Amino acid sequence: MDQFERMCAGMAYIADGSLYDRQRACRRILHRLNTAPADDFALQREIVRELLPDAENACIIPPFHCDYGTRIHAGKNLYINYNCTILDVGGVTIGDNCMFGPNVSLFAAGHPLHPVPRSAMYEYGKPISIGDQVWLGGGTAVLPGVRIGSNTVIGAGSVVTHDIPAWSLAAGNPCRVLRRITEADKPCLYRDEPFDSAAWQGVLRYEEGLRRKPKIAVLGFSGSGKSTLAQALAARWDVPLLHLDRVFWLPGWQERPREESRRMIRAFLDAHDGWVIDGNYQHPEYLYARRMAEADRILLLRFNRFSCFGRALKRAVQYRGQVRDSIGEGCPEKFDLGFAKWILHDGRTVKQQARHDALQKQYAEKLTIIKDQRGLDAFYQAEGLERGDKDGRKTV
Repeated sequence: MDQFERMCAGMAYIADGSLYDRQRACRRILHRLNTAPADDFALQREIVRELLPDAENACIIPPFHCDYGTRIHAGKNLYINYNCTILDVGGVTIGDNCMFGPNVSLFAAGHPLHPVPRSAMYEYGKPISIGDQVWLGGGTAVLPGVRIGSNTVIGAGSVVTHDIPAWSLAAGNPCRVLRRITEADKPCLYRDEPFDSAAWQGVLRYEEGLRRKPKIAVLGFSGSGKSTLAQALAARWDVPLLHLDRVFWLPGWQERPREESRRMIRAFLDAHDGWVIDGNYQHPEYLYARRMAEADRILLLRFNRFSCFGRALKRAVQYRGQVRDSIGEGCPEKFDLGFAKWILHDGRTVKQQARHDALQKQYAEKLTIIKDQRGLDAFYQAEGLERGDKDGRKTV
C-alpha cells in the first residue's frame, strides 16, 4: 500500500514524492484560478470545472486553496466566497446549494497530538461531510471528521469540532446548536425583519418550483447496495420506485420476454413525473438511453469486486429462502456459482467499464460516483436518508 492509498484509507501516512506530484498538479490549476482576471467570471468558472469536475455550476471567488482537489466532491450550485482553504486530505463531501462565506476553512487533515510521531512526519486525514443547503458563515473553521446536516447555518467565526444535526442554527467556539430552524424563519430576511411583498412572492415562486419530484437512476455493480439505496431515496422523495430486477425476472428465475419488459418500463416512465429506478440493464429493450436522459440525477455505485462479493454473500445468508421485493415473487434469494462469477468477473468487463466512463463523460453534471462504504455512508448522511431495509415501499 503506497502513501496515497494509506492517506485515502484514513491511515497514518507520510507525504512523499508521489503525493507532492499530486499536489503540484492541483497547484498549477489553483495558480491559474488565483491569477485569473478578477472580472473574467467565465474563465474562473472554466478553471473551477477543471478543479472540481463532478460539481455542477460551482462558483469559487479567488483566492482559493486546497491540497488535491480530487478529494473534494461537491453537488450543485456551490458558492465559495473569498479566501477559502480546504485541506482535502481525508476527503470533503459537499451537498447541493451550499454557501461558504469569506475565510472559511475545512480541515480534513491533521497531525498526531504527541510531538514524537508528529516530528516523525506522520499525518492523517478524516472526512468532512456537509449536507444540502448549508451556509457556513465567514471565518468558520470545520475540523477533521465533522458532519454537518442539511439545511443548517453555522454562525460567523465558529469552530466546528463535533457533528451538527440538520435544520440547526449553530455558532461559537466550540460550535454548538443554538436552536432549530423552522418554518417560522422562512418569511424573515434578517432576524425578525420580514421580506417585502415583491421579494416574498419571489420566494414563493421558487418554493413552488422545488415541489417537482426528482427522477433518480441508481446504477452500479451487483452487491454494492443499489436496491437499499433506491428504497431510501424513494422514501425520502415520496416517489414511485421501480426495481428493474422485478421487470427482468419471472417466477423461478426465468427471464421475461424483452418486448414485454420494454412495455413495462415505457409505461412506468410515461406514467410518473418523478421516480427512482434501480438497475443497470443497458440493452435497448430496457430503455437505458431514455432513462439516463430523463434522470435528474444518476448515482453510480462502483465498489470493488471483493466488497460486492462479501456484501452479496452476507445478503444471501440473511435472506436465505426468502423473496425480496426488489427481485419479485417466485425468486427466492440465491447465491450460486454463476452469480459469484458475475460479481467477480462477468459484470466487470472492459466493455462495462467503458459504459461507465461514457456515462461519466456524457452526464458529468448530474452523475455522482460512490466508490466505497465510506462514500455511501457520507451520501446517506448528506441526503438525510433513513437507514435500514425498506423493501416493498412504493414498489411498482
